[in-house]
Amino acid sequence: MRVRNWSLALARSLYRRDPTPLVLQVLRERARRVAGEVTLPIGRIRYVDGASCASQYEEIFFGRAYEFDDVPTSPLILDCGSHIGLASVFFARRYPGARIRAFEADPTIAAVCRRNVDSLGLQGVVVTQAAVWNTNGQVRFSPDGSDAGHVLTGAVGRSVDVPALRLADLIVEPVDLLKMDVEGSEFVVIDDLDQSGKLDFVRAMVCELHVDRDRISRLPALLDALHRSGLRVSMTHARPAPDLPGQPEVTPFRAAPDGRWLAHLYAWRRCEL
Repeated sequence: MRVRNWSLALARSLYRRDPTPLVLQVLRERARRVAGEVTLPIGRIRYVDGASCASQYEEIFFGRAYEFDDVPTSPLILDCGSHIGLASVFFARRYPGARIRAFEADPTIAAVCRRNVDSLGLQGVVVTQAAVWNTNGQVRFSPDGSDAGHVLTGAVGRSVDVPALRLADLIVEPVDLLKMDVEGSEFVVIDDLDQSGKLDFVRAMVCELHVDRDRISRLPALLDALHRSGLRVSMTHARPAPDLPGQPEVTPFRAAPDGRWLAHLYAWRRCEL
C-alpha cells in the first residue's frame, strides 16, 4: 500500500509539473482507430487514433524531428502526408510567416487535419485532400484508420479512389523544406522529382523511408538521385517495422526479426557554418 501511495504521489507531482507525458500515455492505451479529442500544450486536437497521435506528438514536439535552421523569413514548406496536422502545427508555430502546403490522401483524416488547422487558428496553412504522386488524376488508396494508409500500386486490397497531384508540377519555386511521410510512395515521387529536375528546387528534405523486399532495390536509385542533385544525406531512427503492409519477412536475427524497416532520411544543401 505504501508503494502504491508513493507511486500515486509521484504521478500527481509529475502531472502538476507537466501533464503531457501522462496524457500521451493515456492516449496510447485507448482502443486503436477510435476518434476523439485531447488537450495538449498546442491546444485542443482532434485525432483518429490515440496511439499514432501520441507517437507523432512525441516525435515532432519532443524529438524536434522536423526542426531546421537557416530559415528565410517566409519559408515554403510542403507537408506531404500531413495526417491530422501535427507537423503543420509545429511548422506554423515554430516558423511564423511560413507558407505551409499540407497534403493528406485519406479523406477522413484530411478533414480532421483541416479541422485542427482551423480550430487552432493557424495562419499560412493550406490543407489539400490528395495523394502526392508522379501524375495528376486519381489513385487507389488503402485507408488504415490510423497512420499507415497508402497508395495501392499492385496487389488488390480494400481501397478508395482519391485525387492525386503530381508533386513535380506543384514545385515552381525553391522549397525550403519538403517533409514526406507517404507510406512507400516516396520512391515513386522522388524519382519523378529527379526526372523532372524539380529535385534541384528542394533545399532540405525530411522523409520517412518505408522499405520492404520490393522497395529495397529502389533505395540505391533514390539515394543516387539526392546525391546527383547536390543534397547531403543522413539517417536516423532506422528500425525493423513488422507493422508495415505486406507479408512478414523472417530474418535469422533476433535484433531484426523482420526484413521490413523504417528510417528517417534527412537531406540538405551544404551550408557554411
